[in-house]
Amino acid sequence: MKTMKDGLGESGMIINNPKSSVPLKTTKCVTMLDYNLYQKLLSEKKDSSYNSKWYDKTYDIFCKHGYVKSIKELHVLIAFAYSWMPTVPEIHIDKIEDQNKLISELQKLHEDDVSVLPELVLQLTPYINNSIVGTSKVLHFVAPNIVPVIDSRVVVGWHKFFNKHPVGNYSKALPKNSNSLKPDHFISYQSKMKEWADNIKMHLVDKNALRELEIKLYLLGKTK
Repeated sequence: MKTMKDGLGESGMIINNPKSSVPLKTTKCVTMLDYNLYQKLLSEKKDSSYNSKWYDKTYDIFCKHGYVKSIKELHVLIAFAYSWMPTVPEIHIDKIEDQNKLISELQKLHEDDVSVLPELVLQLTPYINNSIVGTSKVLHFVAPNIVPVIDSRVVVGWHKFFNKHPVGNYSKALPKNSNSLKPDHFISYQSKMKEWADNIKMHLVDKNALRELEIKLYLLGKTK
C-alpha cells in the first residue's frame, strides 16, 4: 500500500505525515493584486492638473462603437483612438492577411472572449501605426472590461508604483520606455491588470475597475 509523504495531497492542500515529528507549516496562496494594493495606489501623490473633459465626454460614445462589422468601422475606432493622441496614424492595410478573420476576432473580443487577444495584438500592432499604445486604445473601445489602455505615462506610473511596492516582481513586466513595448509585454500587462480589476470591482460598483486602475497609473506617471 502506498503511503503519502509530507507535502501536497491530490487536492493541492498541504498535509502532514503523522509519523513526522515536525509539523509542516500551512500556507495560503493569496494574490497581491488586491483591494489593499489599490488603496495604496489611491494614496499616492498624483498630478492634479489632469484635464479629462475630452476623454470623459467621448469615452462612452467611442465604446458604443466597439462592435466592429467591417474594416471601415475599424478605421472609425482608430480615428477615435487617435483623437486621444497627438499623432496622425499611418494605417498599413497590407499587414492584414485575412480581413474577415480579423473582424470575426474583434467581434469575439467584444463578447469578452479573451482567447483571441494575443492574436489581435499581433495583427493590429503593425497595422495601426506599428503602435502598441494605439492598438491598446482601439481594443479597449472594443472590450473595455477586458483590455486596458497603455501609454508612456501608464508605463512610468507602473514602474513608480511597483518599485515602491515591490510585490510579485511586477515592475519587470514592462520595459521602462514605452517605445520598447512589445506585444508580449502588453499581454502580460493585460493579464495582471484584469486580475487586479477583478479583485477590486466589488468595491467599485458604478465604475469600470480596469479603467480606474489605468487612470490612476496614468496620473501617477504624469506626476513629476
